[in-house]
Amino acid sequence: MVIDQRLRIGLVTHLLFVMLPLLSPKSLAGFTVTSQNPFALIISTPSLHLPSWDKQATFSHDCQLVLSNHWYLSKATDKEKLWIDTESTVINNRLTFYQGQWQFYMQIPMIRFGGGFLDDFIDGYHHFWGMPNGDRHLHKQRQSRIVYQDGQAIRKPDSGFLDPKFGIGFQFLETHNASHAVFGYLKAPVGEKAKLQSSETWSGAVQISHEYQPSKWLFNLQYGFMLQGEHDYFGWQSRSFISTGIFGIAYKMSGDWYAQLQYDYHSPLYENAYTVPAIESHMGTIGIIKKTQRLQIELAVQEDLFVGSTADVSFFVSVKRFYD
Repeated sequence: MVIDQRLRIGLVTHLLFVMLPLLSPKSLAGFTVTSQNPFALIISTPSLHLPSWDKQATFSHDCQLVLSNHWYLSKATDKEKLWIDTESTVINNRLTFYQGQWQFYMQIPMIRFGGGFLDDFIDGYHHFWGMPNGDRHLHKQRQSRIVYQDGQAIRKPDSGFLDPKFGIGFQFLETHNASHAVFGYLKAPVGEKAKLQSSETWSGAVQISHEYQPSKWLFNLQYGFMLQGEHDYFGWQSRSFISTGIFGIAYKMSGDWYAQLQYDYHSPLYENAYTVPAIESHMGTIGIIKKTQRLQIELAVQEDLFVGSTADVSFFVSVKRFYD
């Protein structure tokens, strides 16, 4: 899918947004989304961390459902081919504890692969927006397989628990219209690499997050790096250092509803792969957020801005509840 087509979508969205009312002070908006590429899920790349939170809250529970349709077919050499044709359902449960400027959290994700039901919808979605379909129509629908062939390896994904994450955050500066915080986490290797549930190595990340709200906009900016332990998949060698970046823009619509555009990036995950895992990941997310004093609901759609960066399309539904 080419970037020009995403710009068409962005232009239409922007024209709609400029007619919306202004943001109210100290709002919280931003999507906690990540790449749904199966080879990124086993590494657990960073998502957006909001640098401001309710100081009266003691803890929060965040339950996120992600439904993704995957399609990627690449023949990098005469011998090597990667074919991803499946649907995945990811459920993320995250529990966060707050203590003034500090927060501590743990996240336990689950994944299920299957043939799904979105193939017909995705074909129509691509046709409506004038996007290329990647020869999807030439292959059987509602099947689940991730096949890598270099003359010897053919594997299928399996369902189960992905690796859990344990994190910490510290808000080091807050003003009337801006917040700044630093976050870090570790991913523990408990899943199985052969089932596409884990990299079977420890990994961690450090992220600096900024939120700025002038009179008309709300901006999120996050950047940092990720370190992953040495491992290989299909003979691909992992990169030990991965750079990451996230940028988001939000508008308040009416009441407690916000509209958000967000861009996520991470550098290549593997060094000697010729297909998806060796490319930079560029992802675009659009959706709405409802934020009250004790409840936050996110509805979002994510697309790959570069073919194979993430799933062909992902739908995110997240409900976050704060408790005193």
